[in-house]
Amino acid sequence: MKLYTSNTRGDIKNCLYPTEVTATDVRSLEKAAEYDHVMAKYKNNYRSKDNFIESDCIAMDLDNEYSDDPKDWKDIKDIKGIFKDIKFAVVYSRSHMKKKENKAPRPRLHIYFPIPRITDIDEYESLKERLAYYYPYFDRNALDGARLFFGVKSPVVEIVRGRNFVTRLLEEDD
Repeated sequence: MKLYTSNTRGDIKNCLYPTEVTATDVRSLEKAAEYDHVMAKYKNNYRSKDNFIESDCIAMDLDNEYSDDPKDWKDIKDIKGIFKDIKFAVVYSRSHMKKKENKAPRPRLHIYFPIPRITDIDEYESLKERLAYYYPYFDRNALDGARLFFGVKSPVVEIVRGRNFVTRLLEEDD
């Protein structure tokens, strides 16, 4: 998967992501996840939907905000079971198991699905929307094609080496 990083961590106003990182293993994904990053290449490295060039990664946000009951929350074991035989990686969010606003600590994960390269922003966003439709625990407010994830100091990363792309699963679900 190709990710594009900034030189900052936690800067929502930053729109420049000039450094391309090809994440092939834990270490390379850790390197990318240390900084704010995006999952698409943009014209002039400037993050915006209008500048979308391509992506080979769909990243979904799982904050477990849909319920305050811990029995309803999804963790990495649940995701591995749900996406059995699907290739993906996880980076634990900077807010993982921390109190956030008035919410109790809970699992907060970023799930990265490698996909065949896409060059159409509408197709890309449609895949994210379908994932959120079929798997409603993904954050519906994080589906746009210019989504950034904040960097994490000393990120915890895991790679799940499935046989299939998530796009194949979506084709089967249709």
